[in-house]
Amino acid sequence: MKTFLKNLFRIAGKTALAGCLTVGVWRFLTPYFRIDHNDTGDLFRTLPEDSLDVVVVGSSHAQYAFDPGVLYAETGLYSYVMGSMCQPPETSYYMMEEILKTQSPEVIIMDVFTFLPQSQVCYGEGMYYTAIDMMTGETRVQAALNMPDSEAEKRLPYAYDLIMNHNNWRVMDFSDPDSILDNAELNQGPVTTFGFVRQEPTDIRTGSYDTYAVSRQVELSQEEKDLLDRMITLCEENDVHLLFIKTPYKISQEDTDKLAALWAYLEEKGQDYVDYANHPEAIGWHLLMDGDIWHNNSWGAEKVTRGLGEYILENGLVQNHQDNEELEQQYAQASLTSAYSLIVPYNLDVQRLLHIAAAYQNTAVAVRYTAREGTMLTEEDQEALASIGLSKDFLQDYDTDYYAFVVNGQPVQESSEPFQITYNGSVLEFTEDGILIDGAYSSSHTDNMELIFMTDTASHTDPIGIDTMLRLWPSACWEWACNGHAPSVTGDPY
Repeated sequence: MKTFLKNLFRIAGKTALAGCLTVGVWRFLTPYFRIDHNDTGDLFRTLPEDSLDVVVVGSSHAQYAFDPGVLYAETGLYSYVMGSMCQPPETSYYMMEEILKTQSPEVIIMDVFTFLPQSQVCYGEGMYYTAIDMMTGETRVQAALNMPDSEAEKRLPYAYDLIMNHNNWRVMDFSDPDSILDNAELNQGPVTTFGFVRQEPTDIRTGSYDTYAVSRQVELSQEEKDLLDRMITLCEENDVHLLFIKTPYKISQEDTDKLAALWAYLEEKGQDYVDYANHPEAIGWHLLMDGDIWHNNSWGAEKVTRGLGEYILENGLVQNHQDNEELEQQYAQASLTSAYSLIVPYNLDVQRLLHIAAAYQNTAVAVRYTAREGTMLTEEDQEALASIGLSKDFLQDYDTDYYAFVVNGQPVQESSEPFQITYNGSVLEFTEDGILIDGAYSSSHTDNMELIFMTDTASHTDPIGIDTMLRLWPSACWEWACNGHAPSVTGDPY
């Protein structure tokens, strides 16, 4: 009997040892077989711990709609987008857990698209793994093992992904060991996009955007309620304000009904939400110009992010922001990239451009105004012009010439006489007939007011001419604005 027990223990010990060795080898080899690793999570983890104020989760609707460069320019806050293709809501919960390992944001924003019926069109192979591949350790394993029953066969391959990736040896170059070692290397940056996916406008017309009244009462499933409760509890336990949003897209009747049910449940729970899908006019958002039927472009992202930034500030959701010298430089560069997307010759929205010139660093405006016998400019126009530091009262003092150059929302030089100034290596010459940049006119300069918006270089400009006696410029005649102003804001997204 003793001999039997000794043999049994010996076999058990060897089996346990073999198992431990197998697990160890498995864990060691796994990273080297991840050829197409999603490095959004890697870059997130390179940021200084507990430095972020806001983190966004959700599907590609979140990735395309929230621009951390814009939030920084508008509020000075640091943010990151931990979104992914069609990110399922149950995976978003684990993404929140992953976020809280290294960061203590005061706000987590979640876009709710994947709770809605239309999200089924984007469900496809890899959507769970793309999100899971942004996670680490036990969070990564649990996110995979807790996928829904419909994905049961993928739980183990995603949790222990050497099962799924082992065939990658066929395309691995074993004659070049460095290339294999590189597969396991985490992306150390630099961080440039902060998880935002930039899509530039391709059509600056304004398309039809239909919204719907609720047609029938829809109930959330118990699983959906439980998931929302878990998200709410997780954030409450970590002193995080959880803000649910729906970004603008071409909403359907079915989505409208489901979204109403979602908002109703969140209201019962005392949770905040922002609904730009049913109220795009609240931020002046237009289909085509600001995004396609699914995703925002950079112009739409600016409107969405600016709106959310205002909401965060107005409601005091961030109280403990700490400046970080390293991040200041990175976010300043991100905001400059955003400015490059907005200050372009086909953006004719003067009110918006003046706001950007006032809020963003590394921007400038050259101004030329020649006297008229009267003006059609409004108080709103005067306030917008004053927001960039111009001292002239264009409503009362319309019969004297004026020239100015503004950098970072502050006037560098103002005069009633033409002058010349150098900006980042370029020579700007103000004359009665127009503004020359390095000896060449940058616009037709035929109107009596000329505004030339630029970024950190005078070679990247958006020149706009305005006849202040008519308050219009012919090239800006979109269906909603020959005067270049955003549409009036109505409705309540909150």
